[in-house]
Amino acid sequence: MIIQFRNSLYNNKALDLNANAEIGYLNQIILRPNVFYCQKLPFLTDDEYSVFVADLCGNNLQEITEHCYFSFDYIEFASVYDFESDAVIIKIVNNINPNDIWYSNPLLITANFLTTEIDYKDISDSYMQSAGIKAYFTRAVQESEVKTYVQESGTKVSGKATFTEMRKYIFEKLDNFVYRRLNLALARSIVYLDTLRVTDKPLMKDGDIEGSQNTFQSELTASVNYNDTYTRAFQIAEPLELVSYYPSTIYTLDSVENRITLTFNHSVDSVSSSIIKLYKDDVFYINLDLIQINSTTFEQDYTFIENGSYKIEIESGKFINTLYGQTEQMSLEFFIFDGEFERTEFDNTEFLVN
Repeated sequence: MIIQFRNSLYNNKALDLNANAEIGYLNQIILRPNVFYCQKLPFLTDDEYSVFVADLCGNNLQEITEHCYFSFDYIEFASVYDFESDAVIIKIVNNINPNDIWYSNPLLITANFLTTEIDYKDISDSYMQSAGIKAYFTRAVQESEVKTYVQESGTKVSGKATFTEMRKYIFEKLDNFVYRRLNLALARSIVYLDTLRVTDKPLMKDGDIEGSQNTFQSELTASVNYNDTYTRAFQIAEPLELVSYYPSTIYTLDSVENRITLTFNHSVDSVSSSIIKLYKDDVFYINLDLIQINSTTFEQDYTFIENGSYKIEIESGKFINTLYGQTEQMSLEFFIFDGEFERTEFDNTEFLVN
């Protein structure tokens, strides 16, 4: 794990420090706000946990539990706040045993620096791990291999050149811990740097420690496949989705309520347009203009006056959450018919009644 969790705050702040280090540099791991990252944990998440962004003394700065998802020994998490240049830690607290606390190594959560994003896993791993590193791409590098032979006439002939595409990254400041962890991550079966597949097993170059600091300069040249790209997707976290709508089944004009309601699993930050189309018997019927009545729910008062097969059509990207993405295209069906019996004979739990 590039982000390592330990149950000792002190031990996770003094990682592989050289003996002469007087100035600690903690800005090598940088996570972007409003982006999910996934990391493996050293414990199984059988209990309930609260998760915080904390300062280096362990004091809570922001609770991010609502944006943290656990599965087996993995956590997928995000922070919606930018802590700028302040080094912080991710703090996981067991809700059943509050003394069971796990601390990450120090990192930054900010959009103020250029980062190189790394995603990596072995074939047997359940999830792709991810992190951001303070490094920058400098230039493309190409190597070629050409087979040559000499004909009987003495003419030298070259075959087709085979090119290897490479990219060079510079790490201006790197400490022993992150250096080792990055090399281990780069040795995984599947590795992507800035969305591009790394096809070899590169080792980062080491350098000399800079004075009384704990860092040195390093660089990495990795072979990549420009045609093999990776786009991060939710692995444990749930994207923005509709969880319920009303009306949603079969009704009579007497039993259907005078409303249309949409409820989502996360808060909706913005709507591309409030207008939604309602169809009746596959023919456009009316434009709906739903109002957001709370963070997750949209509703409109509406009186149904005709039987029919109804369908609410919602275009892709209509509802948006900055962290959890946008909704897909949806077709929501419901039906209004005459009852099959009088309500004096049966009720709606048995048959559709007038």
